[in-house]
Amino acid sequence: LASRMPAGQEALAQATDRFIAATGALGLVVSEIEVQGRETTDVGTVMAALSAARGTPILGVSPSRAKEQLESLPWVRSATIERRLPGTLFVRLAERHPLAVWQHGGILQLIDREGAVIPVDDLSRFAHLPTVVGDDAAPYAAALIDMLTSQPELATRVTAAVRVGGRRWN
Repeated sequence: LASRMPAGQEALAQATDRFIAATGALGLVVSEIEVQGRETTDVGTVMAALSAARGTPILGVSPSRAKEQLESLPWVRSATIERRLPGTLFVRLAERHPLAVWQHGGILQLIDREGAVIPVDDLSRFAHLPTVVGDDAAPYAAALIDMLTSQPELATRVTAAVRVGGRRWN
């Protein structure tokens, strides 16, 4: 009943804050942050998304909020966050891996195997990747790349492919 009234919500929030501060005073604080799977994402960006630093009460870190923040980063496909008491935050990242450059409507974008766009400002460092062209090319690019991988002689000669009629590649 108290949680439905503004005064009760305020009292519960204060009690929760005091409890978390007390657990921190008792030593349940973040002493180590272990990150696995980070290749492209900047360390500072990961730390900012976690909103935790050494000395932060570990029970004050919300794994679900941290997961949401990390998965909103451009290179992160999925994230798992665990509290390993008494003081370790364990983060496992699965990052996106660039597959091709997608050209559609006069726009060039980097895509991964699922056809999801990886937002980057400078595509020059991905010039070695094949270009797939067409409005519906992104979701079918992985199948094309896999087919080309099975034919190495052909793969070395293909730098771009155009999706035609929603059913074939030129």
